[in-house]
Amino acid sequence: AFFAAGRKTVAFFKNIIAKNRLQRYLAQNTSHFCNMRRRILAQPVGTSGNCDFAALFNRLNHFFLSICAKNFVWRRRNFIISFVQKNCFQFYKKFYIIIQPMKKTQFYKLFGGLGNQLFQYAYGLGQIENGEKLRFILNKDASTRNSLSINELFEIDNSLIIAPKSKIGLNFYKFYAKYLCKTWHADFFQEYGFAENLNKLQKSPKFGFKKIELYEKSTESAFIKAKNAVSLHIRGGDYNRIDVFRDFGNICNLEYYRNAIKTVCAEIADPVFIIFTNDAKFAHNFIEEIKKDEYFLQNSVNFLFLNEICESKKAQELQNNSAKTKKDDAFELYLQSICKANIIANSTYSWWGAFFNQNPEKIVISPKKWHNSRPQMIDDLVPNRCNWRKI
Repeated sequence: AFFAAGRKTVAFFKNIIAKNRLQRYLAQNTSHFCNMRRRILAQPVGTSGNCDFAALFNRLNHFFLSICAKNFVWRRRNFIISFVQKNCFQFYKKFYIIIQPMKKTQFYKLFGGLGNQLFQYAYGLGQIENGEKLRFILNKDASTRNSLSINELFEIDNSLIIAPKSKIGLNFYKFYAKYLCKTWHADFFQEYGFAENLNKLQKSPKFGFKKIELYEKSTESAFIKAKNAVSLHIRGGDYNRIDVFRDFGNICNLEYYRNAIKTVCAEIADPVFIIFTNDAKFAHNFIEEIKKDEYFLQNSVNFLFLNEICESKKAQELQNNSAKTKKDDAFELYLQSICKANIIANSTYSWWGAFFNQNPEKIVISPKKWHNSRPQMIDDLVPNRCNWRKI
């Protein structure tokens, strides 16, 4: 009887499927089939045949439940579609209300070394003073991943800086600014007038070195203030690569540095030239070549590398009243800014060291040319002032 009931039930389902009436029938008789299954499986198992029948009905149960699930989804498909159609417009309207004001925000890319980032930030502050709403997206170069960025070294308005923690986040912000808002700006903005925006801040917090107290207490700072120190920047490293050398190479050559040093020696008594460089080996060889000139053979000129300051006798006398400071890019900028004079390379890094120098009697020596393919660029960077001189 059980096997007959099972066969009849299977045949019954097949008949309904064949006649394409399963949806309507299940909707009306779901509770009836559940009760029938519960009653049959509750019967005592006395023979091996009953066990086979139980297995058969379990398979039938799985089939039944899968049909119910499909029927549930099918019956609610039209409801889901209508719900989306009714609410899609409302969702888009709310999303548009949120996004539309953001489209008015201008996004500026912060990239390159510290000198380039300072120019980009200074230009942005000038735009804020003119009433523009903007944000900076920090894009650290892979080649400078070990160096710190502007927001880590200077007191700035961090609410303006977007600093993604991953490449995925960076690409998301770039896509949003470039293609959705269409207000993406990526340039160097290297002009003296833009840098002056840092001295005219009204709507933004005061700009300055973040670790200024540590810098002022350093041994190097005490030594430079006690001497007629002159900063001399020699840019090596990436400037010696073929692709970069084509644009920036052979500008700050031996002749430039020799003439710059002679000019400073003629105006400052007993100067001590402090060498700042990103390539110590290249700079050592370069200084040795400079010394071969007849002028340096007849006159004693003191050259001192930054890491040699602590080894000098004068620095050892000052070391008891000063503190050791961990060197970073901003620390070397600060040291350049307290020198009596600055001999800069065609590099925005030493340019900012000279710009931060607040000494009214400072002397800044700059090359006549900044870029090989854009010689007119020097006119934007070096102002026509008596203490800024082109050689």
